[in-house]
Amino acid sequence: MSSSEDKSRGRIMVVIPALNAGGTELHIASIMPQLAEKGFDICVAAISAGGPVVDVLRSRRIRVLEPASSGDREGITRSRQGRPVSGTFGLVKDLRQRPVDIVHSFLPLAYLAGSFAAWITKTPITVMSRRNLNLYQKRYPGMARIERYLHRRTSYILGNSNCVARELLTEGAPSERVGVIYNGIDAVQTDADIDRSDERADLDIPDDALVLTIVANLISYKGHADLIDALGAVSEQMPAGWVLQVVGRDDGLGPGLKARANSLGLAAHVRFLGQRTDISKLLRLSDIGLLVSHEEGFSNAVLEGMAASLPMIVTDVGGNAEAVIDGENGYVVPAHDTDRLGRAIVKLAGDAGLRQELGRAGRRRITDIFSQAACVEKYCGLYDALLEGRVPDFSIARTT
Repeated sequence: MSSSEDKSRGRIMVVIPALNAGGTELHIASIMPQLAEKGFDICVAAISAGGPVVDVLRSRRIRVLEPASSGDREGITRSRQGRPVSGTFGLVKDLRQRPVDIVHSFLPLAYLAGSFAAWITKTPITVMSRRNLNLYQKRYPGMARIERYLHRRTSYILGNSNCVARELLTEGAPSERVGVIYNGIDAVQTDADIDRSDERADLDIPDDALVLTIVANLISYKGHADLIDALGAVSEQMPAGWVLQVVGRDDGLGPGLKARANSLGLAAHVRFLGQRTDISKLLRLSDIGLLVSHEEGFSNAVLEGMAASLPMIVTDVGGNAEAVIDGENGYVVPAHDTDRLGRAIVKLAGDAGLRQELGRAGRRRITDIFSQAACVEKYCGLYDALLEGRVPDFSIARTT
């Protein structure tokens, strides 16, 4: 082991199924480099190869282990091909070649693979981060049984919202080893000066248009169809020239959603922008932010909208209502309720003063509760406590 490793604050392997541009992957890409700057020796191991976040992490000097690769930048070679079983044994090989103090798994597949690899290699500390609700367990009851077994043997289990943490308790996870670390947003990144008129012109959006933005990959449970239906029902109450920006990777629903918008006479208003790297800019030129999921853990997209001083309209699932306080920095409506959703949109669409008031409140909430600095310090406290043999106290938090 090198002298530089001896001096590290702790060696952490982060395990994740893949490094695509999803909320969890982007969370890791933003948080882990800052933990490395705090003195932790971080590597990220993906079970499946590829994805845009690989290059993001490497550009920030984080070592990435991928399957089907000739090796990472330090020359470690692996043969796993991205399938769960071979990926798990690839993790075992990585850990034997370069032992770590903590294996921290994000998302269910990584939980299984990372826990097994840590057990085989006698890695002393394991952490799991649950980032969504456990609805998937109904489809995969075998996985649910395995996870309940692992909960009793994992050093610490994190939810990214109170709602997720409470579900972990119902699954039998020991209460003293369950806690919450909220996602964090660097609000400074949203402060970059932009010429709103120029940026709108680049997207062919008039200066006086009301712009609504939803940032969510086109997956059925993200509720895009509900949003289009709600807008179709209230289109005559909306100001002329309004625009809905739909930002996110198309996982196959795009053609159907476009046809739905066209059938409701919304083709001129709804714009499908696909996966974008300039989300902060798109939010800053917007007037209202939305997330209308049917299920959710805790969405970075909601925090990003709040950081951009947007009033948010969200559905009452997962941790959405922990970020958005109804009537204070936006509106919380029941999932699937297109009538309530439409009324909330119309209310904000017709009152610029209200939009500004709620948007400012959301921005304050980011700096007070959901800052990236606070998130990083929580992770530091978690790792330090576990490395010192202590049980961290990140009990279910109050946010109101």
